[in-house]
Amino acid sequence: MIELMRNPDSFCKILKLTVSDLGDADIMTLVTDELRDLFDSDRCMVYAVDKQANELYTLVDQKSNILNFRLPKDPGSSLSGFVACTGRELMIADVYDENELKKIDQNLVFSRDHDAKTAFKTKQLIAVPLKMRGEIVGVFQAMNKPGGFLQKDLDAMREFSPVLALALSHALLVKELAACASQV
Repeated sequence: MIELMRNPDSFCKILKLTVSDLGDADIMTLVTDELRDLFDSDRCMVYAVDKQANELYTLVDQKSNILNFRLPKDPGSSLSGFVACTGRELMIADVYDENELKKIDQNLVFSRDHDAKTAFKTKQLIAVPLKMRGEIVGVFQAMNKPGGFLQKDLDAMREFSPVLALALSHALLVKELAACASQV
């Protein structure tokens, strides 16, 4: 937690947001905004796992007007799908460099769909699985850091991922409760 504690105010704010009573999108949007600042990245995304559909969907996609962007939960379909299926972390200097991707895993691919739909050019990426009780509930990604991501960024993201997984689980529970309440 050393890297995260370089900004203890931000870290405490994220913890408070995690257990707040805000709506699902509000919780994750505010948490992700804090993390973007903390990691000094251009954009962060949170994908949630939809077990029934065997897909990932964007719960937070900063600077994008695309809501609920969906990807197959398949290790050969996207970087997020790979993380969600394998539980492995990724740190990639150039997502468009197929040789770099193949050095990590022969089946690793970067899906260009999201970049094409948002006109955002992903260059570097770090991603970690978000786990609750041993189960992967989502994937957190940070993209494009001036000068590139370092191992300390991935280490900090890994250390913070349990808190982000808690925030994601809380946000999904709030969403589920709201859906139940609207049916009554």
